[in-house]
Order: sequence, then structure tokens, then C-alpha cells
Amino acid sequence: MLKKIFSIVFCLLLAACNQTEAEIESLTPGDLSAANFTMTEVAAHSVETDCWMVLQGKVYDITKHIPKHPGGKKIIESCGKDVTEIFYPPADSGISRHMRVEDSLLAEYFIGNLTP
Repeated sequence: MLKKIFSIVFCLLLAACNQTEAEIESLTPGDLSAANFTMTEVAAHSVETDCWMVLQGKVYDITKHIPKHPGGKKIIESCGKDVTEIFYPPADSGISRHMRVEDSLLAEYFIGNLTP
């Protein structure tokens, strides 16, 4: 029962539940891989104090990373957006590729998957 209550509260705090009740019940603390978000939900988190972004179909809450970002607050321009092309631009686009982000950093901020 406590697990179900935690899962529902957790999901409500994220303000993004596309899961069925059974999927919600299966969530555990630290198991965010089951969370699914739409681009509309990600776009609602587009300010310095609440910043999510998408990279290759994965959703990250990078709010706590903003003060640590080597490029300063420029990162805020990407809040609420899909940044995949910034990190992996098409070869013929003329866009400079963003420096590689360490996998451990991505894992720290991962909150779920992007759904259509």
C-alpha cells in the first residue's frame, strides 16, 4: 500500500503520468526509467528554476546542473526543448557540435523517456 501511495505521489510531483495504474504501482524509488513524458510536458519545464530537456529520446531534469554548466546560463535557452541536434547535428547543417556530455552526468539527471 505504501509503495502505491509513494508511486502516485511521485508521479504527481513529476506532473506527468502517462502510465497505467499497474505501471505506476511498479515504480520504485530510483526507478525512473518507466516514466514517460510528451514534448508538451517537457516544454512546460522551460525556466531556470525548472529546466527539462530531451536528448535522443531521453528526458533530463537539468535544473541543478545550470549553475555548473561550463557555458554559463546559455543552457537556459534549451530548457523545455529537444537538444539532440545541438549534440548531434546533421553533418551538412553547418551547426557546431556541442561538446560531449559524460554518461554519468546524463544518468544523474535522467527522469524518463520521451513518448510521441
